[in-house]
Amino acid sequence: MPPSERPAVQNRCFLANVLLAVASAVVASQASAEDTRSQQFRRQVVLQAAAADEMADDRLVRVTLDADLYDATEPSLANLRVEHERGASVPFLVQEARGSETRTVRSTWQPKSTAAQPETVDGSDRLLVTLTLDEKAAVPTGLRIVTPLKNFEQTVLVESSADGEAWVPCGEAGLIFDYSQFIDIRNDELRLPATEHRFFRLTITEPTLEQESQLLEISRRLQGDREASRDERTRVERVPFRIDRVEFWAEADESIASTPLTQVYSPQEVAEHEEDQTQQTVVEISMRREPLTSLTLVTSSRNFSRRVEVQASDDASEGLWKKLAETTLASISFQGFQRESLKVAFPETRSRQYRLVIDNRDGTPLEVTGVLAEGRVHTVVFLAEPQQRYSLVYGDDVTQQSSHDTAVLTELLSKGFVPEEAGLSEPVAEASDPPPATPWWQRFANRWVLTAVAALLVAALGWGLVQAAKRVDGVADEAATGHFDQQASGGGGTPGSVRGGE
Repeated sequence: MPPSERPAVQNRCFLANVLLAVASAVVASQASAEDTRSQQFRRQVVLQAAAADEMADDRLVRVTLDADLYDATEPSLANLRVEHERGASVPFLVQEARGSETRTVRSTWQPKSTAAQPETVDGSDRLLVTLTLDEKAAVPTGLRIVTPLKNFEQTVLVESSADGEAWVPCGEAGLIFDYSQFIDIRNDELRLPATEHRFFRLTITEPTLEQESQLLEISRRLQGDREASRDERTRVERVPFRIDRVEFWAEADESIASTPLTQVYSPQEVAEHEEDQTQQTVVEISMRREPLTSLTLVTSSRNFSRRVEVQASDDASEGLWKKLAETTLASISFQGFQRESLKVAFPETRSRQYRLVIDNRDGTPLEVTGVLAEGRVHTVVFLAEPQQRYSLVYGDDVTQQSSHDTAVLTELLSKGFVPEEAGLSEPVAEASDPPPATPWWQRFANRWVLTAVAALLVAALGWGLVQAAKRVDGVADEAATGHFDQQASGGGGTPGSVRGGE
């Protein structure tokens, strides 16, 4: 190929490559759009009381949502729709299921009179506190000794009397304590057997050697790796015991109406690992986007107290975690005192991934055997017509009708009409209709195509400028060479040419 034709051929090849790349981008974009098929699900509403064809009047129907539905819907449930068999969308309301709940309610009061007298018996100091209740006071379930002290333990023997003269022990002596030097735990309450007595006497002494040895044992276990240096540091400081007041309390069960209902949801997977660098145990929980409000750690470990943080994420692979709550996990079993606090509550959250980050510090990692997930119950309420069958449709590309009028449903519910409970069939997957074909000239509106075209055009422009510069340099070189050749020919011509000029 002659050298003069090479630049033109190279230009044509380059432009052909540019056009091929642009066409490939457009085709790939179209193929991606055509191959994308949205997934949606349909579930038939199953009436419990009567079949749909037996309905004579309109009725309110309520359907409880489950994990299968939560797994394929957005947190706002915006891609959920109720349809009747003719395919039209039906107005509906999403409600939080509510019901009555029995709770233990505590009432407290102070005695009518209090008298305290310190004394020494057999070389041991003790404090006698005599308490008198009002005749109209309730039968106490227990009492609380209110003290500002920390890092203490005291043995308390409670006695009762009908006349203030003859005293009867109210069970065995109990232990009140504060171990905040070692662990976040305190007990200043004692339970009492039921009695109609109005006089009570407290005998407060230091713990016996056996009780003290048990205290040192639990402190040693709680300190973990620091066991070797426990002898002096784990002893509770001995100071005179001070009481601000004594409070009696009674407990009774009370039914509370219209409280949010909760249920247990099963995790898909629970895994744990240790972070040696941060001295943390990380428990990861995979869920199906149920509306969770708490996680409860299941562990075989005992006598521990750990700070824990609950985090949630919908994209854990990117390390995007949101803090939901922070609290203290504890499980204490000591001298008849039982305390277990393993639940972490947080605002209602719908995520796929959760994790408990447990701060072990120098303690032994906990033996985690599972996690209990608990959350709210949501329902869908709609008005069903006679002779119609209904279904819930949800998933990708499913949208609610914003123009639906739900005022009728709100009015009926406010008047006390109770919806009829209905079930749901198993979900049936169905592909939604593919999007309409895009005209070829609109395919360039795809930002990826536009980016590719812009990049290729910039490359083509740069390459063209480089080639133009090379051609300019080549023309200049050829002109300079021709000029020098002409000068050489004119200055040293042949005699024949000179004479011809003459």
